[in-house]
Amino acid sequence: VRNAHNYLRDFIDEEELYYKSGRYISYLEKWNGRGLDFFNRMLKLAIDLVVEDIWKPIDAVVVEAWIEDLVSFGYEPPKLSTTPKPCKHVIENAKEMKFQQQPSSHLRIGKKMKEIQSLG
Repeated sequence: VRNAHNYLRDFIDEEELYYKSGRYISYLEKWNGRGLDFFNRMLKLAIDLVVEDIWKPIDAVVVEAWIEDLVSFGYEPPKLSTTPKPCKHVIENAKEMKFQQQPSSHLRIGKKMKEIQSLG
């Protein structure tokens, strides 16, 4: 839950995602987990994201614990298709959106955010 007292903390906590999201998406587009069952594919992806310095090691540990919990509850993972399927809809002439830093609408400090973060 966000409130006026934690906007800065939220931004600092989420900043890495904003700056790494492009690399994250590019990596996911080329990642190959074929031949693995659902849970092993999840764990392999988590470990690979750590190796690529997109995730922190604790993130992979959490994924592994989550998988163990799912198994302990008797969750049946979905069967994965071995045949690639084409996209149902391709957007012609799609435009790529470029990130442009904007001043914070709440704190009105924009680029100063990094300076504030370095003080903490």
